[in-house]
Amino acid sequence: MREMLSYLAAALPAKASAATRLLALQCALRSTCSGDVHIPTGLVRGMRLGPDAAPHQALELAGWLCLQDVRPDSPQRGFAARLLDPTVRTQAPGRHSRTRAADWALRVCAGRQLRLLGTAPRLLALVLGAHHTAGSAHAAVDQDMLGRLSGLALPQLPQVLDLLIDTRFLRSWTFEAASGDVRWALSWPDPLADDEP
Repeated sequence: MREMLSYLAAALPAKASAATRLLALQCALRSTCSGDVHIPTGLVRGMRLGPDAAPHQALELAGWLCLQDVRPDSPQRGFAARLLDPTVRTQAPGRHSRTRAADWALRVCAGRQLRLLGTAPRLLALVLGAHHTAGSAHAAVDQDMLGRLSGLALPQLPQVLDLLIDTRFLRSWTFEAASGDVRWALSWPDPLADDEP
């Protein structure tokens, strides 16, 4: 999961929204070896991206995917696409492991503490969860890298991290000026930890 989030941070435009990044993550993890992906209606609804068609259109405008079938009656309906970035086609691990990772990401973002939050806090929570090692009390990532992975400008990070404390997703977070790292502790013993990719 960490590698996929890093890949997307590099492959997508810097200004890609959190909703666009969450959709790109699901597309990349659920694609076939040839880059074909089908995102069903239920998955779009489960990702809580709302009725806005902008995320998949933004991915198409960025040249990252080519939409092949979009239900015209509602932008909230599922869609089929072909991913154009060749990196997606050569990704490891195999498809089964990527499908498990996609399911884990969906369940984290739709979890009890996060489901009512906007897409930016849910994406940051997913990044934090993916960088947390099971069994360790804290995790740390360079603040610049954390901003790139979550698509947040550095001034936005403290506010969103505080929101994740308010919702009890995080127990604590600190910024270490000497190293430039953001250090955090999750407040959940993750019920999905055994499934985490």
